[in-house]
Amino acid sequence: VLDYTIIILGGSKVASLVQRGNRFCVVYQYTNENGERKQKWETYKTASEAKRRKKEIEYKEELGTFTVPKCKTLDDLLKHVDYLSLHCPLTDETRGLIGEKQIAMMKDGARVINYARGEVVDEDAMIAALESGKIARFVSDFPTEKMVKAPNAVLTPHLGGTTGEAEANCAKMAAVQMDDYLKNGNIRNSVNFPDVTLERAGSARICLIHRNIPGMLTNIMPVFSRDGINIENMTNKSSGEFAYSIFDVNSVVDEKAVADLNALDGMIRVRVL
Repeated sequence: VLDYTIIILGGSKVASLVQRGNRFCVVYQYTNENGERKQKWETYKTASEAKRRKKEIEYKEELGTFTVPKCKTLDDLLKHVDYLSLHCPLTDETRGLIGEKQIAMMKDGARVINYARGEVVDEDAMIAALESGKIARFVSDFPTEKMVKAPNAVLTPHLGGTTGEAEANCAKMAAVQMDDYLKNGNIRNSVNFPDVTLERAGSARICLIHRNIPGMLTNIMPVFSRDGINIENMTNKSSGEFAYSIFDVNSVVDEKAVADLNALDGMIRVRVL
């Protein structure tokens, strides 16, 4: 479900957000140390956090507080705004969300910011609006050959994930997570396996990659019992046709136990750490 949020910028200017409903907002006015009246907008991941912050603000008598007003439909929102900022995923619902009809509803000279996905905005309709002056400025993170030539289009190269800092952080993250897998068997951000992490306990750790089929754990447990392996802690998760199990044990895991586990139907790999 999309949220349509209006934010009063001050004076006669109105901005709006189109986004998924996974953020909760508190907007309030305050007086700075120079005696100037200002407005601040804060977002929170949960409604309870936003409500708690709102109560903190309302406790201070010098602050005039109001919550962000919501519009029920996109049409309700478009006729009010001077600035439209798009922050939603590309779905069947949002493809072409802003087209010729929607642009016609907006004020003359409105500005549109698209940091959602390129296809959320009808490119031909936006170019026509820029050329006619209906839209004064279009800012987008999704440049195309046609949009580059359009007047009053400000295009950024969608490189947020490829800055020097981002590349360094990604390389560090990959190295740290690979090291954790090799040493502890923990999996994070795998393409075809679930995220599975478990704090170490016991004297050894058994990591099992196996098919995600009924009765797999039921077949594994008798092997531990038969070979005298006592389980301290365990976890199991699946993703599609594969599953991953970690067992921390306080017993010696010998070659016979490993062979017995490898012999089970559906077992792909056994690691003892």
